[in-house]
Amino acid sequence: MAHRPTILVIDDSEVNRGILRNLLRHDYTLLFAENGATGLEAARQGLPDLVLLDVVMPDLDGFTVCRRLKAEAATADTPVIFITGEADPLSTKQGFEAGAVDYIVKPFYPAEALARIRNHLALRDARRRLTEQNDLLRETIREQEISIDLARKILAHINAAPPRYTELPGGLLLFASCCILPCKAEGGDHLFLRSVSSGNSGRTLFSLKDQSGHAVNCVLRSIATDLTHHGLLAATPLLPLRETMTRLNDTLIDAGLFGGDDFFTAISGEIDHQTLALRYISAGHPPLLLIRQGKTTALPGSDGEGANPPLGAIPGLSLAAGHYQLKPGDMLIAYSDGLTEMPRRQRDSVFNSDDLRAMLRQIMQASPEIHAEDLLGQLLATVAAASGETVALPRVNSSADDVTILALEIEDSRACHSQTLVPSSFENLDAMLHCFYTPIQGELAGRGYHDLEFKIHAALCEALVNAFRHGNRENPAKPVEVRWRFGNDLTVEIIDQGDGFCPAGLPDPTDPRHLLGDSGRGIFIIRKFADSVEWLGRGNHLRLRFAAKTVPGTAEKTVPFRRKPEA
Repeated sequence: MAHRPTILVIDDSEVNRGILRNLLRHDYTLLFAENGATGLEAARQGLPDLVLLDVVMPDLDGFTVCRRLKAEAATADTPVIFITGEADPLSTKQGFEAGAVDYIVKPFYPAEALARIRNHLALRDARRRLTEQNDLLRETIREQEISIDLARKILAHINAAPPRYTELPGGLLLFASCCILPCKAEGGDHLFLRSVSSGNSGRTLFSLKDQSGHAVNCVLRSIATDLTHHGLLAATPLLPLRETMTRLNDTLIDAGLFGGDDFFTAISGEIDHQTLALRYISAGHPPLLLIRQGKTTALPGSDGEGANPPLGAIPGLSLAAGHYQLKPGDMLIAYSDGLTEMPRRQRDSVFNSDDLRAMLRQIMQASPEIHAEDLLGQLLATVAAASGETVALPRVNSSADDVTILALEIEDSRACHSQTLVPSSFENLDAMLHCFYTPIQGELAGRGYHDLEFKIHAALCEALVNAFRHGNRENPAKPVEVRWRFGNDLTVEIIDQGDGFCPAGLPDPTDPRHLLGDSGRGIFIIRKFADSVEWLGRGNHLRLRFAAKTVPGTAEKTVPFRRKPEA
């Protein structure tokens, strides 16, 4: 069962406590205190995950309470957010000096307050995980029982898998797909992608690093590098990309973790969710490849903006960042040099970024509407075929170096097909389903969904039945809106006119106690057959995603590559 965070509200106003109770009670366990003294005691006893604290209170004011919370070991790491009408700069400065992480000024917008609370709870969870991972790493080193397999698992736990979709403002989505194919268990590539909030905006950050060497100490340096990097990203406020990478380099060198010939290359970037501005830093690493309307640009380019030496070897580096304005439809590919050096063993040659750009151009000429995930697979297959190597998903790599690729795409969820259905009865639901499913069916095979037609049809049928029966209460006057689009996945949205519901409360129909029940079966089938199921809004907006099951970059789709002869 997922952890339900506990929030302590310390406020002498019964009205304010009531407002916060109504706002937070559905998602959080709540504790309340009417003054600073009882609030401190409640914090010691309840050990909340976050404290919402009023400034102006009798006896102990909020600043004093905050300082005392920070002075006690049990609550020193508990984030404190002031909720107050005192919004002047002096009061704000005093609050941050006392140890608060944020201010929410009354009267506040509920959505904004909830977003800030969620963000700081997420940061607290991230810090807890980093502490646990550091403890695990120290214990492993102390026992001197480090195995390469354990080290790789620790690194995977630290970085986790990139989220497949990140919601952006204005109906945009940031799609991410990656492959990490070590040539040995102790490979030196490591990658992460995560989204963070900064003020009123969000940013998605990515970093692909390649450590020198292939021994176990290479993996340990990878762990230390990304633990330090994640720690820097937990700073409030979030540091600019250039300063983050500069501090990362200095911190690792000062810690003595890199010595002799040790170093690492990196391509790191951040995408601003509001503006789609991209900032990037290459530290001795192959450039990013930006794909826009069939044309590919290398970043850093010939002007060298954002190009820097490798990290971990030179103290006091002053790093420079490049920038680029992204647009909907843009794709980005980051990769390690294992991709360009793949031909070395069999062909005694290497590719460069221009060769990769030529490959991408050929792939897109053959498939003009290709999306990021399939582009990643076909690029990998093209390079492997031209190199005489067997390098393929999920974990095959015959080459002499690790191969890591990250593909990103800014999808526009507004570019979709839409139909409004008005089913009058269960008898004509099949006709309604056929109405919007036929155009989807016509594209499935050509987009790699060869063996999924039954599952997609079954899931959509159950979703439409649920929308009519449970959402619209079988009211023939109420429409059901259906939207669909093919991007990296097939996305289908079904929106009814009902009051919504919470699907988590439904019984499991496979439980022997509910085998004869009449609810939950449709949702069970939908969850079974779709790769992603989300209820949006108040619960009357269902979004399903189906991923193509063909292995990206299969042989029959690979475009043969011939390097252009030199003049």
